Amino acid sequence: MVVLIVKVDGKSLVFQWQLQVRQESPRHLQARVLYTLLFISSLQDTWNIHSRSGRNDPALPLPVLGKVEP
Repeated sequence: MVVLIVKVDGKSLVFQWQLQVRQESPRHLQARVLYTLLFISSLQDTWNIHSRSGRNDPALPLPVLGKVEP
């Protein structure tokens, strides 16, 4: 299992992947981790917009991460 923990404003976001029974290639796993990091960086803009508007809503809707094929 691969676990990525990211702390944002004191809150932890946890992303984890269960490796398939067949061994996944390191390239496939790297693509999934990279996709998650890009997803997190795109959320940063959303959080910044909400803080500037004076809205303090920690329960922003999060899109579901899809499977990434290299």
